[in-house]
Amino acid sequence: MNTTIDIDDPGSPARVLAAWAPAFTVLAAGAALDELAATVAAGRVTAVTPAAARAGVRVGMRARDAHRICPQLAAYRADSERAARVFEPVVCALEEVAAGVEVVRPGLCVLLAAGPVGYYGGEEQAAGVIRDAAAVVECELGPVAVGVGVADGMAAAVLAARTDTLVPPGGSRRFLAEFDIAALADAQLAQQLRRLGIRRVGQFAALPASSVATRFGLVGLRAHRLARGLDARDPAPRRAPRELSVVREFEPVPTVEPLVFAARGLAEQLHEKLAGLGLVCDRVEIEALTGDGRGSARWWRHEGRLSARAVAERVRWQLEAWAQRNPPPAGHDPHVESGEGFVSLSLRPDGLRIATGTQIDLLGGVAQLPETAEAAIERLQDLLGHTRVARPVLSGGRGVGEQIALVPFGDLDPESRGTGPWPGRVPEPAPAMIPGRSTPVRLLDAAGNTVVVTARGEMPDPPAVLEVGAVCADVTGYSQPWPVHERPWDEDGGRRYARLQVTTADGHAYLLAAEAGSWYVLAGYQ
Repeated sequence: MNTTIDIDDPGSPARVLAAWAPAFTVLAAGAALDELAATVAAGRVTAVTPAAARAGVRVGMRARDAHRICPQLAAYRADSERAARVFEPVVCALEEVAAGVEVVRPGLCVLLAAGPVGYYGGEEQAAGVIRDAAAVVECELGPVAVGVGVADGMAAAVLAARTDTLVPPGGSRRFLAEFDIAALADAQLAQQLRRLGIRRVGQFAALPASSVATRFGLVGLRAHRLARGLDARDPAPRRAPRELSVVREFEPVPTVEPLVFAARGLAEQLHEKLAGLGLVCDRVEIEALTGDGRGSARWWRHEGRLSARAVAERVRWQLEAWAQRNPPPAGHDPHVESGEGFVSLSLRPDGLRIATGTQIDLLGGVAQLPETAEAAIERLQDLLGHTRVARPVLSGGRGVGEQIALVPFGDLDPESRGTGPWPGRVPEPAPAMIPGRSTPVRLLDAAGNTVVVTARGEMPDPPAVLEVGAVCADVTGYSQPWPVHERPWDEDGGRRYARLQVTTADGHAYLLAAEAGSWYVLAGYQ
């Protein structure tokens, strides 16, 4: 059977409504709203209270830096399962008054604004309905006050929700212009931009995109798109046909565990269907139905690939919260009676995009990773943090280390830096080995002195011997050195050095660098 995918014309950015409960994950972890507190995972801050934010603590900051800035900061371990369960009644209340609610994470929901705005007669009226719906929810944490923002694109809408602002159509870039650069850039990029005198989002947005990509790479390019009122990636919305949904039916089961177990297999089936069409999806609808027609349906969004394990986690969060809201009647027989228990579980993808890259199988081929390998990688991410387990993706650049971007496992491939021309880049063929850190070596001339490269890129005495550790080999060939001056505007990250290619009598070839009077191995050839 052939499946037809309708491609919508993305046009201008869609109006998005965001509802944000301040510091929800921190409160779910046990902190108070007025406390100097943050949640920490893998050594980095993942959420902060308003009080901690005013003290200078930012999401993504290293935990030790956060404690240096704010010694009184209380660090909590994020409890994502509890946060999702506690936030579920709020999501249900929003779904009662608006359709298409997506959970980005506990405490933050987004939806296309067109539906509620048209139904309630305007953006201000729709925002008021959303606020009132959340305010009357009986939640474990007490009353939940949400800020509502409407803007062009999700990134601007989320920031608008933090200030409870309705941004006029076409005004996202103007709205973002006065925000501190840290609102859209990570801590390292924000620090570099401040050293250049760029402190506001508007100043950053005014820079040419090509210059940003050249100087700051993929991270800077994503932040620059957000600063201009665009999403991190070009939108390419598609309508998913029903044929892409996957469903599993059961004999009525009274507990959540069988559905959590089945969700892994269904997620793999869904990924196989999408991979066969060359697609990936931005969000998945999880729907579970009971024998008497009741059930739970929820959209879940993810920035990259929702792995089988991630889908199973969301099934657990969603259904445990549903079961808590729908307890069995008094005197309920633990044996399943007719019409009770879950009878089906379905997954439906949406926000389809063309797959711009393929995850390579560790055992060969271009299919999904074997389940055992994928489970092991996800377990490592649990222990080390999501960004600490990555795969290499070709991205373009000048240096050998810049031409490959390390992308966290499960995330989509980043935007390409383009094809160049990248003046000063290392010429082909590409090195076969790039060490994790530069390896000191000795490059000597015929008199036994260290070879010197002048500021003009000249080498008065040619190399004769290369010592790599305990191995000493005669130099049989070498290139002309070429000087490199990287990031001269960055006091800490700027570098000035010279590169040189050499071959040795033992059959090896190296890319060397001379910096501050010493030589290092940047890469090796085969």
